[in-house]
Amino acid sequence: LSYNQFFCEFMSKNVPVIITNCNLLTTFGQKCFKKSERNQTINLDVLESLIKDHPVPIANCSKQYFNSHEKITLTFREYCKYFKGARNELLYLKDFHLRHELSNLDFYNVPFFFASDWLNEYLVDNGKEDYRFIYIGVDGTW
Repeated sequence: LSYNQFFCEFMSKNVPVIITNCNLLTTFGQKCFKKSERNQTINLDVLESLIKDHPVPIANCSKQYFNSHEKITLTFREYCKYFKGARNELLYLKDFHLRHELSNLDFYNVPFFFASDWLNEYLVDNGKEDYRFIYIGVDGTW
């Protein structure tokens, strides 16, 4: 399937399509996941060794702040400790601009058909935050 075919047959018509055989994760990114027969889960130990004490945005889903959740900042290491341990609050790592803030960590490849990302290209070229986020949460967070 060429890009022109993809654009004309699917994207321009807003038609759903399943793209297979995409190698999204870089070799580096593959280390950040644990694979089993049934699923693939995040490998927090590897991520923690890379992101360490970088501050990350957290939504406390246990506390309302007007029409949203209370927002706090933790280091990634602190969030990993919370994630792996006993919990008395529902904390959700939300809207973390990993690609923007730690551009040296190359986790994934953008599939050929989505390589043209006009909005993010503009934002990145102008030194602004992009719309590429990381979300990590425990059961009950959203």
